[in-house]
Amino acid sequence: MEYREYRPGDETRLNDLYNEVFDRNRTIEEWKWEYLDTPEGQSKILVVDDGGEVIAHEAMIPMRFHVFDREFLGGKIEDAYIDRKHRGKKLFGPLTEYCLDSSEQSGYALTFGLTGRPVNYQLHISRGFRDICSLNAHLAVLEPASAASDAARALKLSPFKRVALRSVLGALSVWFKRKAKRYSQGTDPYPVERITRFDDRFDRLWQEFIQNRKIITIKRSSDFLNWRYIDNPYREYAVFAATDAGRIVGYLVAAVVTREDMHLESMIGVTSDFLVLPGYEAVLSSFLRRAVDFWRSEHADLLINWVHREGKYSHSLAKELKRCGFVSTFGRYDIPYFVRTLGDDIKDDAFYGVDNWHVTQAYGGAWV
Repeated sequence: MEYREYRPGDETRLNDLYNEVFDRNRTIEEWKWEYLDTPEGQSKILVVDDGGEVIAHEAMIPMRFHVFDREFLGGKIEDAYIDRKHRGKKLFGPLTEYCLDSSEQSGYALTFGLTGRPVNYQLHISRGFRDICSLNAHLAVLEPASAASDAARALKLSPFKRVALRSVLGALSVWFKRKAKRYSQGTDPYPVERITRFDDRFDRLWQEFIQNRKIITIKRSSDFLNWRYIDNPYREYAVFAATDAGRIVGYLVAAVVTREDMHLESMIGVTSDFLVLPGYEAVLSSFLRRAVDFWRSEHADLLINWVHREGKYSHSLAKELKRCGFVSTFGRYDIPYFVRTLGDDIKDDAFYGVDNWHVTQAYGGAWV
């Protein structure tokens, strides 16, 4: 068994193995976008090679982080998988440590992860990650029959519980549609446009957002935003931006996705990312009205928005979701966010302060 870095030509085997393990249909184009074509260059891609055959994979996707008044190279560990024939041979532990050590040697200062699965939670903690905060799920139902059918199948509910679930989702749907109808009658405090590409106005927005503030987050440069959302081959994103006298003061990115890895058929509307300048939180209502219209036009069955519940820059969005008719799950379906520093570049204890982080689904995998 050889632990080594990616070599050109490995991608076909890596992608075929990924599709086999996760029962997906990812294309080589999607693989290249995610791993080779990032704004920070090629990902750190590590494999296990058994006599010339790649049998396992783990990667670190690079993203530039803003930490207080400095920038660092960080990364998200993504797509850890192994050929079914080789499971049980304890290959993942050494592969992960190889990935972390190799990334640190290449200048990565931190790595992060999001997971809703208990087994993955323990894996992160055992590997030195720290549970920083949680993304709290806010739920709304557009088509209760489809959502109930998927949830009942995924949770393997009894007939009695299936009936109860349909009743609950039906009531939530009525509640949301009633509240959303009233919410849709609001007016825009600032002009809002749907954009097709991020330009240098968003670089200026980013610079204004971080100025004189103690913030930790992914750097939202126009290069990153275009790669993450506009050039993303997985799906279409709707991007809404607000202006004040021609100056961008905030944006919100929405999408409609499916969860093939969970064998769900429901279309799920999500807020993938948002950033609004302090003092302009009122534009979130304009964004949310347009996002709801977009989700409906794309035939979403269920709307799930995950919001950093302790984040000072997320409070306003949580309030708007509630006004629109979304219901918080109050921790039941939270997604923990983990961080591990690499090397000695980041030492400040405030790095782990919950309030300092602006976390959105931009931190998640390609499915959001």
